[in-house]
Amino acid sequence: MMFLFGTLVLSLVLSGSGFGQTVIVAPKNNYPIEQDSIIRDKYSSEVTGTGKIYRNAELQLLVNEIGQRLVAAVPSEYPNYGFEYRFVMIKDQSINAFALPAGFVAVNTGLIAACNNTDELAAVMAHEISHVVLRHGTAAMTKDSSFSLLKVGIVLAGSMVGGSGGGAIAYGGLSALNIFELKYSREYEKQADLLGTHILVRAGYGAYNMQNVMRVIEAQSGSGGAQWLSNHPNPANRVKYLGEENKMLPAPVTPAPTHYTEFKRLQAQLAADKGKQ
Repeated sequence: MMFLFGTLVLSLVLSGSGFGQTVIVAPKNNYPIEQDSIIRDKYSSEVTGTGKIYRNAELQLLVNEIGQRLVAAVPSEYPNYGFEYRFVMIKDQSINAFALPAGFVAVNTGLIAACNNTDELAAVMAHEISHVVLRHGTAAMTKDSSFSLLKVGIVLAGSMVGGSGGGAIAYGGLSALNIFELKYSREYEKQADLLGTHILVRAGYGAYNMQNVMRVIEAQSGSGGAQWLSNHPNPANRVKYLGEENKMLPAPVTPAPTHYTEFKRLQAQLAADKGKQ
């Protein structure tokens, strides 16, 4: 699932501390908060009305628990705006996730199946939540007038994979839009990677999990060749700058629950359900 070099991302080493971290500054946004909610309400109903929602009560509870833990860990310097976050699962085998403005976050079943543990799933979800927190959808509209309301409404906001796999999800009549026009810039993606890592640590997950999930993506996509769609950082590049960021972050004070056995059991259910489709 987008940004401007220099003006949006500033590096600050905290004085008197053994740690420093990149300070993420939300991009310029000319749209009122209400616009984010309008986009969410309009297009989330189109997503949920496609019949592509994966329904498994236990797995949904786990995804919700992870999502709400991450939302509660968003640094206080970022306004909440009153967004009510909702987390859904999409029946799609591509390793992907996306977010609409104002808190509608979707993860593909293919992503859930590919993750080695809930910590890696949390990393992807933290990336998506960061796009919402930084209001990247309406910021993109501010930056580029051709980035229309319709396009923002179905952008795969935090596509962790990109490429044709990321564009494979088509929702109703919206599928005719060119997926290449619906991607955020590389700097917006980098912002979401970095802020997502900060959220991970605050939520009790190790910062290295963002790197780990990038390696999962790299293994699926291959590390060679050009960067995806010219505006998605290559997984190997992302692993590198995330590694530098991790050196400046502390270990979590209170580790998040692992749910390892439960997650593996639910992944097995997911695989069984896939065979029935």
